[in-house]
Amino acid sequence: MLKQYAWLSSAIIGAVVILIQLKVLTLGSKVYIPLGCFCFSILNSLIAQDYIVESLTKGKTIYDISKKVYILRNFSIFGLGVGVGLLAYSFI
Repeated sequence: MLKQYAWLSSAIIGAVVILIQLKVLTLGSKVYIPLGCFCFSILNSLIAQDYIVESLTKGKTIYDISKKVYILRNFSIFGLGVGVGLLAYSFI
């Protein structure tokens, strides 16, 4: 699931770049803040993935690490949601 969040955030970043090149969006705080949220989402996804791999190689069970992974996953989806919301708001 974390991989999909990172992929979706990076795909939206690519769409924003295309919209900027087509001059549908202009660079400014209405674009930088959502891009930061998408980067936050990607970062949390990658940190959670790395944490899962490191913990499992150290012999921990998935139940031992589930709470931290749950929190990082929710931060990731939160960043994605806030980014999309702010980006949609910039069109209004």
